[in-house]
Amino acid sequence: MKKMQLKRKMTTEHKCSHCQEIKSEEDFWITKRLDGSSRMRMCLACRKNYRRNSNDYYQEKIAEQNGLCAICGVNEIGNGKKFSIDHDHTTGKFRGLLCVRCNFGIGHFKDNTNNLIKAVQYLHLHKP
Repeated sequence: MKKMQLKRKMTTEHKCSHCQEIKSEEDFWITKRLDGSSRMRMCLACRKNYRRNSNDYYQEKIAEQNGLCAICGVNEIGNGKKFSIDHDHTTGKFRGLLCVRCNFGIGHFKDNTNNLIKAVQYLHLHKP
């Protein structure tokens, strides 16, 4: 059996996932992967702004949340860990600081509140 190779369309322009502008490849943040591919989602201008805003946001939220996860209330800072900045993947808007477990949890549910409600109902139904 012959293996089909997928050819990637080579283009020098990409759409930024944050500002939605189409820009030259040189205007994008590029991450090299082990397999040689690269990922370009956010332009350099947005990334610089994102990092500055996220650091300011982190410091404000740490104080506002009393150093605790916004969902479960665990204090990860005492364990030498940093919280994840939870954000809406559609709008990019920051929502709060979450511990790794809570961030992964809502990420696995793809921010779908209906599925989260069903999960809670399921756990109540099967509670010993």
